[in-house]
Amino acid sequence: TDQRGLPLDGLYQPIGDGEGVDVYIFDSGVNYRHEEFENRAKYAGYDPIDVFEGTVPPRLGLDCHGHGTHVASLAGGKTFGTAKKATIYSVRVLNCENFGPWTTVLDGLDYVSRVVQERNRPAIISMSLSGGFTQSVNTAVRNVNALGIPIVVAAGNHQGDSCPRTPSGSPFVITVGGSANGDRLYTF
Repeated sequence: TDQRGLPLDGLYQPIGDGEGVDVYIFDSGVNYRHEEFENRAKYAGYDPIDVFEGTVPPRLGLDCHGHGTHVASLAGGKTFGTAKKATIYSVRVLNCENFGPWTTVLDGLDYVSRVVQERNRPAIISMSLSGGFTQSVNTAVRNVNALGIPIVVAAGNHQGDSCPRTPSGSPFVITVGGSANGDRLYTF
């Protein structure tokens, strides 16, 4: 992530370590006890899927699929994380099957935008999710971006054009895609 030109040098030399930054992971939750997070992963205080599905007992942002923990480790894990000292907050918008309606994403964006303004700390939102074009979500990410909260989203995880999709096609997000060795398209 720190080098554009090829060949890659095999080194990662970030400018900072993310200390003092809050990263809100919109996904299937986060395993707070995972050793990669060194006690920096926390419940954001609200779980939109718990509310939507009426989960009993509530999961309180705890991952029940694994995808959210994987995404959180890429953002702030001690081994491969981009921001190894950032505080990770789980905003569970996807259920245990890794699916959720756009309403939970909208609910999470509303909640996090309020919390970030109250805490007055640097923050970003990470969303490794995608779907068909949805104006309400694109409007919401525009509004959150206008508050100064960057949103990093997956290009779609579907090996296709991300421009007609939500939220990856919005000009108000940072859309990223993975690549494999040799700078080839990453497949999974």
